[in-house]
Amino acid sequence: MVLRSFWCGGCGHVDVSLLNMIVTSELEDRVVEELPAHIFYRNRCLLYGNKVALIEYGTGRILTFNNVLNQVERLAGAFQELGISARDRVAVHGNNSIDIFLAYLAVHFVNATVVACKTTLTVREMVYQCLNADVKFIITDDAAYEVTLDCLDQLPEVKTVILANVKTPPGSHPELRTVQELLLNSLSPFEPPVDVRPREDEVLITFTSGTTGLPKGVLHTHFSHQAQLLCSGDDGVRMIRGSDILLQWCPISHVSGSIFFPTSIATGATSVVANARRDVEDFIDICEKYEITNLMAFPVILQRIIELLTCAPGSCRSVKHILTGGSVIPVSWSESITKLLNLRSFRILFGMSECLIVTITEDNQCTSHSVGKPLPNTRIKVVDIETGETLGLYQKGELAIKTDFVMKGYDKRPDATDEVFTKDGWLLTGDFGYVDTEGQFYICERLKQLIKCLDNQVSPAEIEDVLLQTVHWAFSPFVVKNPAVAEVNVIGLPHETYGEAPTAYIVLSEGHAPSNELKEELIGIVKREFAYFKHLYGGVFFLDHLPKTDSGKFSRSELKKKLASGEIEVV
Repeated sequence: MVLRSFWCGGCGHVDVSLLNMIVTSELEDRVVEELPAHIFYRNRCLLYGNKVALIEYGTGRILTFNNVLNQVERLAGAFQELGISARDRVAVHGNNSIDIFLAYLAVHFVNATVVACKTTLTVREMVYQCLNADVKFIITDDAAYEVTLDCLDQLPEVKTVILANVKTPPGSHPELRTVQELLLNSLSPFEPPVDVRPREDEVLITFTSGTTGLPKGVLHTHFSHQAQLLCSGDDGVRMIRGSDILLQWCPISHVSGSIFFPTSIATGATSVVANARRDVEDFIDICEKYEITNLMAFPVILQRIIELLTCAPGSCRSVKHILTGGSVIPVSWSESITKLLNLRSFRILFGMSECLIVTITEDNQCTSHSVGKPLPNTRIKVVDIETGETLGLYQKGELAIKTDFVMKGYDKRPDATDEVFTKDGWLLTGDFGYVDTEGQFYICERLKQLIKCLDNQVSPAEIEDVLLQTVHWAFSPFVVKNPAVAEVNVIGLPHETYGEAPTAYIVLSEGHAPSNELKEELIGIVKREFAYFKHLYGGVFFLDHLPKTDSGKFSRSELKKKLASGEIEVV
């Protein structure tokens, strides 16, 4: 990092980069080779050889790095035999397991693209993502299988469903195969793909929550993904160390899991494969049985861990490092968990689907709203939201980022891609914040007004669309206007359990009166159509009018202000 020290009147000693308040990492940038994924992971597995790579909680299944390479190449050969070829889109819709992880890597090996579909998706949401991404194959598991099966009538292009964690497929669906069957019976050797373009070919698509309209697919390439892995390990910011026994419980279908699992392979860490939502109550047992040293925990899970440890003081002493992120946490939480476990480090990450993880706090340096300093290969500045001009220390504006981890763009949405990139290539994050004299960034609020419920991003616009209309099927041409709802705004209200509770404020159509029955009906519609974290936990309220801007657009921020001041009455 090229830095110059100087004095700023009233600020004291300042370290910033030479160029226009652009802040860089204190670590050297990493050289990222332009390697196809199959070569990158093969080299890493051969490097770590007979070291244990994966241990599956619940089954006790263990694989070394050599085992991982052998089984991934065997599975990749089977995938090629099934017809999965370079640049095909393959949905991964399953919970963490060794089978799912092997299949995930095998998709990368054949130069196909993983489409990460969360296991919390409803049929409606799953169908949308698969159609939007042109998915041809789906990898699922015994827990998510029913949702996948219910989607197939609406997905005529899907050729085969591959099922993890079972030896024989349930029923006799002709397009259904299992990971174990393919590993045992396939005789086709893996043929390394040719003509791989690491900066162009996509290895991963994750979906945004979206602020207007429907979620967008975010495209990451071999290069952007590998750059993240290299800058996250021992030669980077050491989120994961080669010496770690890592609790690998961030969902592989979430952007966090799509970083932490591959990083463990890249760094040579041993991963204990689990599921945070399912296994959090077993946290103490897992940590003590496997001597876990490092883990990532989103705020809702972190809060539960603190409760468990408070009831069992002195437990889990092997844990030395914890990472968190996703939303602001109270400083008291970091102090509590650090004391309970005598941690060496408790650090907060900041990132987004479009640029992966770009900042991290220093060891045990968690302060309110701080998200830390840039990773290597990353430049960050703060810009005026109106003029785009670069701002100085402590001046609040929008964070703008240049990094090797940045997305290629939004899938099939060049218009949306152009909106978030400046002409000179800076990604506008939609996050409002500032930088201090130490080069630490702070997030004050989200410009994009997403709701953060149960550690998941929720699009208000998506819920509003469903409340305004009754859709009998996700892609039916017959969309019927909900006769009771004239206008609606959905906002997030602070909540101890949910983080932010989605709450609907509705102006009723003429001839319709407020009632508890109508509230329950509308809450039920959202519950039926969306995953659990998009439900209206804050309830439904009726009012006479919704605040609008001069141009006639709804103003959620103004709605919040007027509700807080009592200017708007609700029923």
